[in-house]
Amino acid sequence: MTGTARPADAEFNEFYNMNVVVIPTNKPCIRQDHPNLIFTHREAKQQALLREIADLRIQLWKYSFIIEQQRRIIHKKRQDILLDRVQLQLLSNAAAGRYALLRSRLGVKALQKAEKQLTLYHINRCWADYLDYISYVREGIHLVVIGRQNPLEEFHRLAASAFQEMLERIDKEIVKSFMTVKIGKDGIDMQKEGLSGPSSTWTYLINENPDQFSRLPFLIKAAETAIQGPLFTVQPLIKSFLKISPKRNETC
Repeated sequence: MTGTARPADAEFNEFYNMNVVVIPTNKPCIRQDHPNLIFTHREAKQQALLREIADLRIQLWKYSFIIEQQRRIIHKKRQDILLDRVQLQLLSNAAAGRYALLRSRLGVKALQKAEKQLTLYHINRCWADYLDYISYVREGIHLVVIGRQNPLEEFHRLAASAFQEMLERIDKEIVKSFMTVKIGKDGIDMQKEGLSGPSSTWTYLINENPDQFSRLPFLIKAAETAIQGPLFTVQPLIKSFLKISPKRNETC
């Protein structure tokens, strides 16, 4: 009894003296049967294999594209803070009372250093959490075909939504930590406050394994023109985030 072996019923009957009885599936079959490919010589088979690999790489680029763009945003944000290219003003606005009190005691420079420390820490931490989530999504995204959804479109939707939530969470966590940590004239003792993080925050989730995405950031521009079909764009996120914005820790 089967729902898919009907084309082989003659072979079952010849070799095993068994008949094939078709049992209809409770849902429409989504499998696509393709014709057999016959090659007259080895070179033709190799060329066909190379074309298939190229198609697979393009498909992998489609998945890695949005993550690469988000990585660039985070990297730029982090570098701008590290090199003091931007003036941090979150705490003076979102926690004005405590900020004013500490400024009168410690001075502006101590608070600026503390805000820089907290901002970098929570960027690292939230980005690492985001990568963990995307890794989880990646492992099971193929299952959405059961619900007749497009895996690529669904992955882009989830990645864009989670990235926006991560940006909002960074600010919330910075303010939350500021309200509880001890700040001195030299800023915050991050280790003492339990706020020291791992150095591998910026490690890629993607690599050349066909079961994952594609670790080919140098081909992103080519992918932009090769990608066909709907793509979630991160441009609105970039615009809203370029108050301070990042790529990847150069230690990676």
